[in-house]
Amino acid sequence: MAEEDKNRRLGDTLPLFGKSSTPPIAADPRVARLAFAPAQARLDELYDEQRPLVADPPTARTPSSRVIRDSLPTSAPDWMQGARMLSRAMEAIVDRGDATPLEQAAISRLLGAWNLGGSTENQILLVAHLVARGHRAIRETRRHEIEAAIRDCAGVIHSGLPSTLRNRIPLERVQLIVRAMKDTADPWVGLVEATAEIVGWKDLGRWHAAALLRCLLEGTEPGSFK
Repeated sequence: MAEEDKNRRLGDTLPLFGKSSTPPIAADPRVARLAFAPAQARLDELYDEQRPLVADPPTARTPSSRVIRDSLPTSAPDWMQGARMLSRAMEAIVDRGDATPLEQAAISRLLGAWNLGGSTENQILLVAHLVARGHRAIRETRRHEIEAAIRDCAGVIHSGLPSTLRNRIPLERVQLIVRAMKDTADPWVGLVEATAEIVGWKDLGRWHAAALLRCLLEGTEPGSFK
């Protein structure tokens, strides 16, 4: 992650569109640095206190299930109730004209889920196709030089990716993914895990988690952990 992102402040809004709305995919997730890191003193306080509380979380203002049910036909399915609840909550923020950092973080998570983290359905299906073939190939390989087989398999997957994804994910990361697939017997587990990494959903999830946790820490005044 770029140096300027390591201790990035939330500012007035989280980026939702363009390249800055998704984190870069590190070559090795074990050494990746996260944005939104708080001051060490805040982390120390979280460690030392017993029961942190958020005074006024946005979920407290979410319309109740009863209110939502009363606004819809009695036969409304769960997805319709969920959509109405989210739309009511979002419109209330828009009508108010501003959003707290916690609300901004929630909107960012919702939009990230809605637009699939910036990938299209066809791109995701292509990645799944490449991963499925790669999983079978690396699991069934009879080559004695397993590291060479992993590199070759990763190269095939990486070169077949849509250009937008290929430019985002380093080949070294795909090699780590293929190595994990070699040890994953279940083809469905292998497909889901590898696809989620290649399209960036795992990194995006960590990015959203970091933003939320930073908001929670900054929104809790020192000494209010009771």
